[in-house]
Amino acid sequence: MTSSSALVFICAATSCLWNSVAVSADVEIVDLSHAYANEGMTFYPHPNIAHFNITKSYKKTSNIGVYWDMNNFCLGEHVGTHIDAPLHSIPGGRGVHELRLDELIGDAVIIDISAKAAMDVDYECTIADIRSWEEKHGVIPPKSIFFLRTDWSKYWGNDVKYLGTDTGKHENLHLPGLHPDAAKFLINDRQIKLYGADAISIDVGPSKHKEVHVTLLGADIGALENLANLDKLPATGSKVFAIPMKIKDGSGAPTRVFAMIGAGNTCYLSFSLVCITLLNAVMTFVWNST
Repeated sequence: MTSSSALVFICAATSCLWNSVAVSADVEIVDLSHAYANEGMTFYPHPNIAHFNITKSYKKTSNIGVYWDMNNFCLGEHVGTHIDAPLHSIPGGRGVHELRLDELIGDAVIIDISAKAAMDVDYECTIADIRSWEEKHGVIPPKSIFFLRTDWSKYWGNDVKYLGTDTGKHENLHLPGLHPDAAKFLINDRQIKLYGADAISIDVGPSKHKEVHVTLLGADIGALENLANLDKLPATGSKVFAIPMKIKDGSGAPTRVFAMIGAGNTCYLSFSLVCITLLNAVMTFVWNST
C-alpha cells in the first residue's frame, strides 16, 4: 500500500467511524458516574482514604494571547465512582492495570431491590431475589455485568443517609448490599464478569468480614462502587463501559462508567471498534513506511 492510498483509506475509515456515531441517534447514553468535586461528595469513613481535593495550579493568558488553565488534584483509589481490583482484598491479586478491557465492557443486567432496601436499610439481595428476577427476564447470561440497584445513589452527598450513620466510623455503616451466598451463586452458577452497586460498598453495612468483597475479588472479578443513575437503565438491554484510571499495581481506581441503551448499541460498538482497529493498523503502516 502506498502512502497516498493509505491516506485515502485513513480518510475513508475516519468517515466510517464518524458515520457510525452519526447513525446512532437511536442509542441513549447514560452516565453512571458521580462527579468529583471539593464539595458534595461522600467518602468511606476510613482514616487512610484521602478525600478528593482539586486546587488551581495555573491560570494565565500568555504574552502572545494564549490562555491556559490547569489544576492539580489528589484522591484515594477508593473514592467516588471507582473499581475495586482483586488486589484490594486478595494478597497477590491482580491490580487495576492488569484488568482487561473486555472484562470491563459488556451487556448488563440490573436487579432492582430498591423497594426492599427502603423497608430495610441493611437488606441483602438473595439467591431467591435473583431467581425471581430471572422468572421475568430470563436466566442471566454468562459473562454479564451484574448491577445491583438499591437507589442509594439518591443520597450521594448526604453523609448520614448514604452511610447510614452520623458517627463517622465504618464499623457503624448501614446500607443494603449483596448476600455472600448470592455472590457465590453469581460466580459459580451465572459466571458474571463484573459486579457493581450504587452504594459506597458492595457489602451490607453491618458486614464485619466483608464476605462479598472477599468472594467476588477472590474469584478474580472486579467490583464497582458508588454508581449513579441505575434507575435509568432497563433490566436488560444495555451495554456498559467501565473505564478505570490505569494505575500500575492499583488496588482500585476512579472509573468513568456509562451505558448505551438501544437496539443498535451492539452493531454500533462492533462497527466502531472495527473502524478504529483498521485505522490504527493503517496509520501504523504509514508510520513505519516513512
